[in-house]
Amino acid sequence: MLNRLLAIVILFSLSGSCNKLYSQHAYKPVVSDPLLEPWRWKLMPELRGKGVRCIESSKDGSIWFGVDKGICRYDGISWDFYDTTNSKIVFPVNSIVDNNGFIIAGSEKGLSIFHNRKWKALFSKEKNSLLAVSCMKKLSDGAVLVGFSKGLIYIKNDKYTFLAPERNIKTLKKKFVTEEFIALPDNYLFENNSSKVDEIFEYSQDELWILMSQSTRGKIFKFNLNKAIEDKSVAKSEVLFDLSGNKLYRGLKVIRTKDNKTWIISSYHRSGIFT
Repeated sequence: MLNRLLAIVILFSLSGSCNKLYSQHAYKPVVSDPLLEPWRWKLMPELRGKGVRCIESSKDGSIWFGVDKGICRYDGISWDFYDTTNSKIVFPVNSIVDNNGFIIAGSEKGLSIFHNRKWKALFSKEKNSLLAVSCMKKLSDGAVLVGFSKGLIYIKNDKYTFLAPERNIKTLKKKFVTEEFIALPDNYLFENNSSKVDEIFEYSQDELWILMSQSTRGKIFKFNLNKAIEDKSVAKSEVLFDLSGNKLYRGLKVIRTKDNKTWIISSYHRSGIFT
């Protein structure tokens, strides 16, 4: 009888210990990072040696690649290549954007547009020669903003509005007679042909950032684009040459993370990362 009682006590003790053990080791599923799974990655030999400069997806699901000597399009099954042998594309292509179904490509020799499955120059050769395009951005209002060596072009509803310093407007007006112009402050922006718009960033609804390279220096030009278009003038703006005492350098790129931090990096090998 004593042995049976002792066995029951031991059984209950073990049962309690097991419950404690299980409660301390709850199952936690491990979610793998898809970027680290090799099977998800695929090599595209069709792009090897073409010098890819930019990438953009269009509404139909196609992927467009700007390359040294034209544009490549991949629809998920087949490839199309556009260069001077089968189109009027101007290259090298530095930026691509989907403008409501119309693909616009920007190069150092101007702007091209893809319409009815054909590429054509957006402007005449004389006009395009003034547009060394380095960056384009589809804005939240549906417009496209183009950055080139002499200023900016705001494209919306087939209307082209140039924003540039007064000295550059005089040059542009000789070729672009019918377009609208808005003068930017003469604060050392777009000083010469070495000026380059690295990135266009919508910091907020009322503040647009233009990240620029000029020779070895970097700049951030901040202003309210919507108000400028509405008022046809830029009343208030700011130009930053440094952040927290650190000089900005060329090749600037920016990103905003989920915790609402803004990160700025430079392609200059001696510069750091700004947050």
